[in-house]
Amino acid sequence: MYELVSPVDLSVVLKYTGRLMMAIAVVLAVPMAMALVFMEPYTAAVYGLTAVLVACGGFILVKVLPEGELRWKESLVIAAIIFPFISLLNAFPFALSTGMSLSDSFFEAVSGITTTGLSVAPADVGPVFLFARSWCKIVAAVGRRNRDRHPCSQCPRPAGDECIPPFLRECR
Repeated sequence: MYELVSPVDLSVVLKYTGRLMMAIAVVLAVPMAMALVFMEPYTAAVYGLTAVLVACGGFILVKVLPEGELRWKESLVIAAIIFPFISLLNAFPFALSTGMSLSDSFFEAVSGITTTGLSVAPADVGPVFLFARSWCKIVAAVGRRNRDRHPCSQCPRPAGDECIPPFLRECR
């Protein structure tokens, strides 16, 4: 059959996943702050504990694993695993703070991260859940907003086109 010339470096995948976990922990801390504003200490504790555990896990992965070069193969693996992983990390606080099943919470988290807007949440989930899901959609939408923008901020062209510097535009 086929043989991999150079396999995916799992340590690089895990190290960059650890870095993303630390960023996710910061994102999870915002609903914790909102739970404190809405005076829901149990929900704040759930989000806070989740954020701390995710941050510690990410920190351990970053510190323990050696540095390595991030290549296209590793990037594709990270992109493939990060969406379900982030959804799972968001599903735990959703389930623990609202009493929804883990499958419903996972659906809500996937819906928030992919910004689809579909929901199976009951009507009485509370303001912190609604904020957390909206926050999840905002963070995901920020990442998607710049996806189609050309790397040269001065170019009005789509991302696939060649960038022409402003001083050369008149010459063409």
